[in-house]
Amino acid sequence: MRLEDLARQLRADSSTLLAQAKNLGLPVTDVASSLTPSAEWQSRAANATQPVYGTRRPLGSPRPPRPSNSRQHDRSASNQPVSDLAQIFLPPLEIADRADTAYTLRRPTPRRILVARAEAQAHEWARFWFNPQEVKDWLAHHPRIQPYVAAALRDAGITPHQATANTRTPRGFVHRLPIAIRVAAGDITAQEAAAELQGMNPS
Repeated sequence: MRLEDLARQLRADSSTLLAQAKNLGLPVTDVASSLTPSAEWQSRAANATQPVYGTRRPLGSPRPPRPSNSRQHDRSASNQPVSDLAQIFLPPLEIADRADTAYTLRRPTPRRILVARAEAQAHEWARFWFNPQEVKDWLAHHPRIQPYVAAALRDAGITPHQATANTRTPRGFVHRLPIAIRVAAGDITAQEAAAELQGMNPS
């Protein structure tokens, strides 16, 4: 190991650690000098008893100032405009923070990442020409529905509310799953679902 690598590990000033090593009689000439295992051990032991400046905080001295609160900084730094569609998928700050605190031991998810995720979800819905109100309606009735499924149902003339219906089989039995889930699973097409609804409510 080189002396400068040891200094980096100990978070010490390399030139000061070099002077300490020379005082110990270690065979070093500069910070790039390689240390034998024995020399490394002696340097570590000396640093433990007589720490080099910068390796540790003297007892009773004030702590160095901490960086500004990362959560507050993230909030102020990520106030970039968010699209109306993405706002639907972006949880309020207090909800997102509470969820992170309650269910994880890591730092709260940065706001910029939440925004990026929301914009990505919004983009998927926008690909199928949904406006914010339409997305809200679909998610209110089917919180986990995928955009392409909602688009297929819409194009077949099925509303979000109708997609919650449990239609009947030709023999009169009620399907266990609502239309939206059956279409999402591929059990029936959106057109077939529309026909089932028409059969339930003939005009």
